[in-house]
Amino acid sequence: MKKILSLAVAAIMLLSCSIGYVSSAFIWSKDGTPSDWAEAEVSQALAYGLVPEHINSDYTEAITRSDFCDLIVNMIVRAKGGTIADIVAGYADKTDGISFPDTDSENVLAAAALGIVNGRASGTFDPDASITRQEAAKMLALAAKVMGADISADTVTFADSDSIYAWAVPFVSYVNSVGVMKGTSTTTPPNFSPVRTYSREQSILTVLRLFQMVLTANNTLDLVDYIPEITLSSDLHSEKINTTPNFDIPSDLTDMRPAFVLSPLLGDGGVLQAKMPVRLWGSYYDGETKVAVRVINTVTGDTDTYYTETKDSFFELYIKAYEYGGPYKIEYISEEGYVRTTTDVFFGEVVMCGGQSNMGWSIGQCYDGSTDKMLYQDVIDNSYNEAIRRLIVWPKSGDTPLDELSSSDASAWSFANPFNLKEYNAAAYFYARELNARYGIHVGIVSVCMGGTAIYTWFPKADGERLGFGAGKQPSVWYNTMVNPVRRMTARGTIWYQGEGHYDGYAELLAELITCWRREFDNKDMLFSVVQLPRYQNEYSYFLCREEDKKVCELVDNVTYSVNIDNGLYAENKATGDTLNDDGIHPYEKEPVGTRLAHATMEAFFGAKGIWRGPVMSEVSVKDGKVTVKFDNVGYGLTLKGLAGFEVSADGKKFSAAKPELVGKDTIVLTCDDVTAPTAVRYGYSNYSPFQEKPVTSCAQSVCVYNTKDGGTTVAYPAEQFLVENIGVK
Repeated sequence: MKKILSLAVAAIMLLSCSIGYVSSAFIWSKDGTPSDWAEAEVSQALAYGLVPEHINSDYTEAITRSDFCDLIVNMIVRAKGGTIADIVAGYADKTDGISFPDTDSENVLAAAALGIVNGRASGTFDPDASITRQEAAKMLALAAKVMGADISADTVTFADSDSIYAWAVPFVSYVNSVGVMKGTSTTTPPNFSPVRTYSREQSILTVLRLFQMVLTANNTLDLVDYIPEITLSSDLHSEKINTTPNFDIPSDLTDMRPAFVLSPLLGDGGVLQAKMPVRLWGSYYDGETKVAVRVINTVTGDTDTYYTETKDSFFELYIKAYEYGGPYKIEYISEEGYVRTTTDVFFGEVVMCGGQSNMGWSIGQCYDGSTDKMLYQDVIDNSYNEAIRRLIVWPKSGDTPLDELSSSDASAWSFANPFNLKEYNAAAYFYARELNARYGIHVGIVSVCMGGTAIYTWFPKADGERLGFGAGKQPSVWYNTMVNPVRRMTARGTIWYQGEGHYDGYAELLAELITCWRREFDNKDMLFSVVQLPRYQNEYSYFLCREEDKKVCELVDNVTYSVNIDNGLYAENKATGDTLNDDGIHPYEKEPVGTRLAHATMEAFFGAKGIWRGPVMSEVSVKDGKVTVKFDNVGYGLTLKGLAGFEVSADGKKFSAAKPELVGKDTIVLTCDDVTAPTAVRYGYSNYSPFQEKPVTSCAQSVCVYNTKDGGTTVAYPAEQFLVENIGVK
């Protein structure tokens, strides 16, 4: 290795702060799939984010020395958190600088700086050369050492031990003893084949095993983000799928678009729910006929055909559960030979977004100081993404249920781009963007929301009346014209942002609404992801409503929520020119709202593991006038951003601000000179605190507790609010 004294570790600081990786376990490269014996572990490595994208291909090919460095460095970053520059900086006393004449790869330089890899005797690195098994063993063992492992091990004997170079013996012994690299034969003892080349899939497997082994030993594996593929699927209504022909499809079809009237939900460019049988429906212009529906993958040509017949001109059928992907075209064919075709259809996650104005609040209404400046201008400028699509049901109310959407009731499907993103529902867009980025799937947003609406207006009429909401309260006026006409849509889930006008008994009402919608959509397992309300000037009612949001999860299954306690808008900080925000009820920062809701969904329903939501109070005690609060789900440890948010009380009525001190990774001690014998403590209630930094410009300043990710280097999610009374009272 050629060392250049003038090249300091500062050069390594040019390394990217994040290393790109494929986050979806089910997206194999176009260049084939791994071998059968490797597929499960390669999939797991992808889900952990251990595989840089350029290595997610050609799995059986020999890996190069440079690519193996990419794998190793990415693993270390995932295991230790922070950036590789931070990690390398800790080795500054061991290396003055490193350079190779034949590569300037940042990851090669980083691996060399960490002492994991050497160059050739000539001073070159030889980046494109294949790596041997004993070279791989050395790099894996030294990477384990960087991650804090003791790599000493008794010498392991192989049938071909004489072929292993002396410098490699301790490293080969270590990786074999911990199960990271195994032998190459079934003999006793086995061969190790030290100079055999190492394939990409073998490299990925051993990196995964080392990663899991080291982090399990450190008790931190469960803190590392793990995002498996979405395995959630359903066979609901599969018995209604009919592929038995009831007529012979004519060979010559007449393209006649008006022959079939379809909902805009089933139009061109749409997204249909993947991994569930999907309902298709419509009406035929000429009364009774037999209908065939052909679903055609326009890439592979694979075709499935389904059959039904009209009744009073209406038809309905179910198609099988399709995997994510496309594009497809769907042909609706009558016995008379008329056909209507929809194109550019994909199977993905279909999400209905419901609620009030904060769900409908658009990206173009998220301002930065004044209405002349967009808070998310960079997002708008870089938003071109054909995998994120939206259809909006135009807001209108009515006393009579609308059976079907027409083009005057809803928009057509559109995909996200800089020309239309200002009109997208901000929270829903960021939710969809996160799912798309994490899983590489299409996401279809169906917007069904209206500002200023009470929850009872979203019930079917009979249910609203059953719950005691009479005609004077118009219990179904928004359900009638916005939800009823989309009830045939197959959607796995709903995201819900509502409740600003409710707090007394809201949990029971929302649980009833969820039950009603599941019945009306004929989808008993429909998922609900709820946005817990942010801060607002009405402290009392909003605090109680956030508690109600939590309570819903106890009343019905398949419901989750996200915490936005550090979000909100003080009225005095509204954007100049914003006439819809006099009271600050519409916070502009919708990116954390949508992203956190996606993360809550991923954890609750899609199997994501790691840290995806905030700390939760687990225990409160009082001693010598001080309150000790313990939290669960702290990640790599709690962190305090400021001191605001905690209050204590001697009688449970009058509360005073308490100063927090972090005394352990999961423990905070509170002191308050004004309350010497506290019996109650709360967090996240008051909008203002004497401990807030001045000037007060953000609701994030009114709370302070967060957990951490990435080895403790990244502030993650805010803690949930809580109220504990009668502490120590017998």
